[in-house]
Amino acid sequence: MKKFVIKGLLVSSLVASGLMADGVFIGIEGGFAKHTVSGDVVDFKIKDTKPNLGLKMGYDFDSFRVYGAYNYNFKMSDKVDLSDVEKDVSVNIKAHQFLLGSDFTPSLTNDFKLALGIYSGLSLVKIDTKSDLFNDSTSGFVFGGKLGGIYSVDENNQFEFGTKLGVTKFSDADMSEMGLYLGYTYKFN
Repeated sequence: MKKFVIKGLLVSSLVASGLMADGVFIGIEGGFAKHTVSGDVVDFKIKDTKPNLGLKMGYDFDSFRVYGAYNYNFKMSDKVDLSDVEKDVSVNIKAHQFLLGSDFTPSLTNDFKLALGIYSGLSLVKIDTKSDLFNDSTSGFVFGGKLGGIYSVDENNQFEFGTKLGVTKFSDADMSEMGLYLGYTYKFN
């Protein structure tokens, strides 16, 4: 009886994975974005343009898709003038984002689709100064949108490009990012 149950579970999982795999995709993307960080408690503003990398996995329903993603924003740094410190302080910020998103992807031609999407999630940020004046880790809520295109090389391989605009709300600061991205997606069939 035990072997029968195990075999039944194995067969049903193989059948289910075969049915589900038709629209499953994985992808990687990179971009270049201008970041602006503004503080509320301490009056400061950081502006820096840095690259970012991301991984995503989701399901494509042909005219729309849903996905989960991880993005890493490379270290942003800038000099900040703090009122209670005599000289400018060099501040570094690193961010990790865990996102859920949905894209509207109508076909414009046989090989080209529009990508109009929204996303939201959690951002984990580490802030430190070179002088060890201030070190902190915090989390915030990310939301944003994107507009771009998807070019299908064949039924499995796609390239995506476009622009993104996102905002992260922290308890005592806001971070905005605006930039371009380029990605590759592999669709399972």
